[in-house]
Amino acid sequence: MRDDPGQLTLFTLPIEERIPRRHPLRAVRTTSALVLETLAPRLAPFVRNVRQSMPVDQVLRAILLWGLYSIPSERRLIEEIDYNLLYRWFLGITPEAHMWSRDIFRHRRQALTRSGCVAAFVGRTLARIKGPVLANPHFILNRPLLDAWAGQEQIAGLED
Repeated sequence: MRDDPGQLTLFTLPIEERIPRRHPLRAVRTTSALVLETLAPRLAPFVRNVRQSMPVDQVLRAILLWGLYSIPSERRLIEEIDYNLLYRWFLGITPEAHMWSRDIFRHRRQALTRSGCVAAFVGRTLARIKGPVLANPHFILNRPLLDAWAGQEQIAGLED
């Protein structure tokens, strides 16, 4: 039997090269970036008023991951982002970066939800993604959760 040499290196390729070219999350990432650009004026107060330890775009994309992959809880979402390279790539978090605390994530998520930014982001992103992307077997959609987030845009619009 051979001795286990242990893990000698963590990565030999950039994370971008580890994500398959045809993975459906690539289309979602591109679409979400376009939606984030359109929401920039609405997100500006969150960017100015909060430390960059948890950028707004990462919080919004994490919420989208939560629904696309039917992750059962906020705690599990944070845990999976911490060790899943695909999720880190999607969010723009480097592999060596420390993961956010669940409490800070919850606080940011709640503030963005109250403002209607979560609804606008999820609703607009899902509206722009083509059916075949969402029907891909890579995703296990939590449709009620995604619909609830997307449907809040009308509710938030009434409060403006």
